[in-house]
Amino acid sequence: MHDVGAGATGRPRTDTPHDVGAGAAKMPDVDQVQVVLANNDRVTLRVGDVFLKIDADQSRTDVEVEAMAI
Repeated sequence: MHDVGAGATGRPRTDTPHDVGAGAAKMPDVDQVQVVLANNDRVTLRVGDVFLKIDADQSRTDVEVEAMAI
């Protein structure tokens, strides 16, 4: 797993600042966000004890949500 901000090599990127932007908030119980899996269409993040999947294709997300509801 890589920390957010890591480049393709898994090493931390040095070309972008890691400051929290205006309007952003920090969750008090979350120390870091980790990238579990990433490709061109989707990314899976671990935020504390929760896994968050972000998918560019809404229909794939809908299928997975439907499957979890069974």
